[in-house]
Amino acid sequence: MAIVIATMCVSGDALAEKLPKQWSPLASSAVNALYAGKTWRWKQGAAFFSPDGHFKAWSRAGGKLAEGRGAWDARGDGVMCFTATWENVPDTAGHSPSQPAESCFDHEARGAAIAQRKLPDGRWYFFKHAPPQRTDEFFKLETGDRTRFPS
Repeated sequence: MAIVIATMCVSGDALAEKLPKQWSPLASSAVNALYAGKTWRWKQGAAFFSPDGHFKAWSRAGGKLAEGRGAWDARGDGVMCFTATWENVPDTAGHSPSQPAESCFDHEARGAAIAQRKLPDGRWYFFKHAPPQRTDEFFKLETGDRTRFPS
């Protein structure tokens, strides 16, 4: 599971280990607006954050195709978490799904800039620069469900 989640955090410009005081947690409504109804494309996968709180994703990290399904929410203090049960696709041997795994991301803002890190101890990086840069992770969020599973 760690391989699947690790592929999500594409390192952008690294920020200091701790953000300076002028950064502040993104409001949960702003975090919700970032993700709700959007697909986050990763290097080897994609995840859809349904407006009703459902989560679905696929990943080919480590060379194995896996599907995840679960729930997500925007919590207080700028944190977004999703909990998903991941299983290999297709699972022709009749194996039961793995145990649910939770992944959380912290978001802080300074003006129009957004920094993100994977909790509990990921490194801060620019999720969205001010002004935005074409390489920002923010631009990997696309409106609608675009989680077509590869063949």
